[in-house]
Amino acid sequence: MRDIVMSELLVSALLMLVLVRPVFKPLKSVSALAILPFIAFFVCIFIFIGHGIFLPVCFLTVFASILCFVEFGRLIALVQHMRNDTYSKGAVVFRLVLLVFLSGFLFLLYRFPHSAPYHTEKPIRCKSVTLSAPENGGAELPVRLVCSEAAGTADTAGSGNRGNRIASADGMQHVQPLVAGSSSGTAADDVLILVAADSSGADDTAGTVARVAAGKGYTVIEILPAKQPFSLPRFWLYKELIPLIGKNTGRYLKKIPDEKEAGVFSACLEKTVQQYGNAKRIYVYADGRYTDLTAEYAIQNSDIFSGVFFSLSEEEPLPSAPDGWAVLSTAGAVKTEKERHAPFFFYIQPHENLTGFASLAADDPLAVLLLGVPAEKVLHSRQTEVHTAELFCSWLSEKK
Repeated sequence: MRDIVMSELLVSALLMLVLVRPVFKPLKSVSALAILPFIAFFVCIFIFIGHGIFLPVCFLTVFASILCFVEFGRLIALVQHMRNDTYSKGAVVFRLVLLVFLSGFLFLLYRFPHSAPYHTEKPIRCKSVTLSAPENGGAELPVRLVCSEAAGTADTAGSGNRGNRIASADGMQHVQPLVAGSSSGTAADDVLILVAADSSGADDTAGTVARVAAGKGYTVIEILPAKQPFSLPRFWLYKELIPLIGKNTGRYLKKIPDEKEAGVFSACLEKTVQQYGNAKRIYVYADGRYTDLTAEYAIQNSDIFSGVFFSLSEEEPLPSAPDGWAVLSTAGAVKTEKERHAPFFFYIQPHENLTGFASLAADDPLAVLLLGVPAEKVLHSRQTEVHTAELFCSWLSEKK
């Protein structure tokens, strides 16, 4: 997030120099200041291309566009080597009004800053991998491997066996089925965690759940959304966010309805399990758009996963599950033996926690305010993410 913050401050500084020029005598004679709004505008465009969409950058882009329009005449005068330091009273007042708005915007940035990614006590290692699915038209399936620095990533590669296969005394590989639970322990080195969620932060680092789990010694694989050609990073998130503004109910990201995208997601789960799930018990963390698809895949392939933890908003519908498969909890804790062996665990959270919205609240807090989330919740959004991740790891430890 440091790059984003520095870029926003740079653009704000460029625009502020233009706005204070009429009233700050040393700057009035600097005719080249007329080019600064255009530089600020292009910096915003590069932020969109490199990091994706952010509400503060959108505001700065509009602001820079306005100043490009009003300063265009002065830029022409600069090119023609003419004076461009004459301002009417109306022009001075207009710039002072814009300066007030820009100052208010900077105050909001200070009041609701971008949050840094969760920092683990132990160093972690991330590695992006692209799998190929010939049966899906050669679709590229991006995943991210996350583990502790000591574990590295070499031990996560399997030989292509399907399912959770544990060697027994007869030398055979036996599957630990989902419906039977996991009764022989979940040591970190025997467990593989799949994160089926839009969990990546704005700086394209590992999500909070993956970072917390990796910090505890687990090997984690994040299922990443397939990159769309000619699409800005995070564009889909804000496209889904806009219709939710002003609503009082149903404020959750709609599930993936596209059959092609659903097929790619299932293929990604399949390929990931085949390549990295050998001799490991596989547990899944799911939230957001992927909950229904994850539940459907887990039910159809009950011999693959040892348990699935769903983080759900109180306003979204529950994934479908056979009778006796699911446990509902608002505390996120396993209390009984039956709950411990249940294949699905539904952790229901208040809307204010914004589960399923990736790291939106921590990365772009101003956008979250538009969804009616209290300011106090926004300021502690990263801690809320960490709390959910800790509950997931506690659930995981109870599955032994």
